[in-house]
Amino acid sequence: MTEKVVLKQQLLDNFPEELQKVFHFLSISTNYSLIGSSSLRNMIYNNDFDLNEIYKTNETKNVLHNLYEMFKEKFIEAKKMMIFT
Repeated sequence: MTEKVVLKQQLLDNFPEELQKVFHFLSISTNYSLIGSSSLRNMIYNNDFDLNEIYKTNETKNVLHNLYEMFKEKFIEAKKMMIFT
């Protein structure tokens, strides 16, 4: 008989504070969640993190340009902070 394994959701608060800061920095809002394999508490080798969030705006004409500008600023700031070196 096969034993059933139940995987529980990992809470963002359970991650180290430095990693939480990176998650917050990369998000475009404060309403994001962790998805994928690293969101599972029992995962032994989680080496990538996938964040999911919904971006809502009434500005449909320039939404892609606005998202581009947001991420461009994040990369400029990250380079200054040397987060990704």
